[in-house]
Amino acid sequence: MADQADVHVCYMEAVQAPRKEIRNLGNLYQQMYDRYWDGRAEATSGRLARMTLYPATIHSALGDETDDDDDGNEIPPKAYRLREDFCGTAVLCKEWVRHHVAHEAVGVDIDPEVIRYARNHTFQDATDAAKVRLVIGDVLTVDDQLSHAAIAATGITLVTPASGDQVECPDPLPAVHIVSCLNYSLFYFHRRTQLVEYLRRCYANLCPFGIVVADAFGGSRAMYDLPTVKTRRFANFTYHFEYRTFDLLTNVGRYMIHFEFADGSWKRQAFTYLFRLYSLVEIREAMLEAGFQQVHIWVTKPAVVDTGASGRSRNRPKSARRVQSRTNGTNRRGRRDRQKHAMPATGVASTDEDGGPSETEEEEEEPDEDDREYVETGHGPVPAMEQYNAYIVGVKIEPHLT
Repeated sequence: MADQADVHVCYMEAVQAPRKEIRNLGNLYQQMYDRYWDGRAEATSGRLARMTLYPATIHSALGDETDDDDDGNEIPPKAYRLREDFCGTAVLCKEWVRHHVAHEAVGVDIDPEVIRYARNHTFQDATDAAKVRLVIGDVLTVDDQLSHAAIAATGITLVTPASGDQVECPDPLPAVHIVSCLNYSLFYFHRRTQLVEYLRRCYANLCPFGIVVADAFGGSRAMYDLPTVKTRRFANFTYHFEYRTFDLLTNVGRYMIHFEFADGSWKRQAFTYLFRLYSLVEIREAMLEAGFQQVHIWVTKPAVVDTGASGRSRNRPKSARRVQSRTNGTNRRGRRDRQKHAMPATGVASTDEDGGPSETEEEEEEPDEDDREYVETGHGPVPAMEQYNAYIVGVKIEPHLT
């Protein structure tokens, strides 16, 4: 079974929830619009303080958002243009354009293999493909390369999902209302200078009012009690997410995804990651340094994390997706070149000879987490947790708007 399995399909089933994620993105944009642009901060403050992400009931397509996005204002109350950096198979782009007739999306990834996969599998529907632009390129340089029309020299290629055509001199990428860098993508930048530079790029790629949405995981168990394997069972396979090693000098950890099938066969190390775990305050400070006027953080409620009679955490890191957990080879979604931004991590041990979990590793069964509640952090302290997931939202408000 492992020989015939599509690891991208397994990955999407195990760690991605694009319909829920795009609703979260839209909700976050509208919440920030209400707070900073619509002048209704007092009316919305209670709603912003606590919200449940990944709602259990997901409306399809235009089910609950049939009103026009463009009401004639300079700043639309609802986002309609999304950029998915580190897009992988671009399932978030697909769900975004399906959610509303006016939605458009741009997906950027450095790995040609997953962009080809997106073209051949994710965007088989011509209607979806017509509203999505996929670009193969480095998120740190692709916009400059397109803007300077140095396409032939730099090797940047635009892939049109509808036809598969490659355009040698595409136009610069448009400004967007939301930049998503989910699936723990910020952790690919092992140098803080690169993290800040990337966030500056995000700021530049946004409309005069817009948001960047990132996610993160952390907590004491992300650094200790290693190796640890988290397990979830699905109809056709079992998903294993392995915390392999962690280097306290660099904050770089090695993480792996394995798939086990009913006949006993395995896809070991289907995806591997070298993540630098940034703390929430490090990400917030980097966003402010990059120019964002406001930064907000939502963290999973401690009650969700600390469950079970043993007191051990049962909350696995995943973004709707994640390990991505949540929420898309040796990388997140088959990105073999993702380590381009990473410095070699000293002290990171190699895997076992067979490449899979060893018999001495701790393994935990994980529950369904679709109804996790996130709480917005305020000015007070946030208690330590064994594991947490978080959304970090940077808000761009150009000075002439205030």
